[in-house]
Order: sequence, then C-alpha cells, then structure tokens
Amino acid sequence: MSQLLIEERAGVGHLSLKRDNALNALSREFCAEIDAVLRAFEASESVSAILITSALNISAPVPTSAKWRR
Repeated sequence: MSQLLIEERAGVGHLSLKRDNALNALSREFCAEIDAVLRAFEASESVSAILITSALNISAPVPTSAKWRR
C-alpha cells in the first residue's frame, strides 16, 4: 500500500502524505518516495505547481492553561 496519494488536476500536481502508522514522520525510504514523485511532477510539462498536503485527519489538542487564553 502506497504512503502517498498522487493526482494531477488543472496543471497542479497534488501530493498527499499518508503515513498513518508514523504520523507522516520522514524516513529515508519515505523521503525517497516523495523525491521520486516530485521529480516526476518536475519532468511533466503539464504540471506548473505542486501542492503537498497531509491526508491524515489529526488535530492538535487545544491548550487550556490561562497563559494561552487572550
């Protein structure tokens, strides 16, 4: 199963990181996969921009201490 979701729409290369088990932490292998996709987008004449996002649905906890309130 790929850890990347790859799509091309309207001249934009979309790369979504989906390494669920490691919260998208970068390893040498993961970086090599990302690099290969970015090079393919770069070589494509139909891609003029690249958008990199996370496919994970993770939200950070909201601080509740008084020093973070305004």
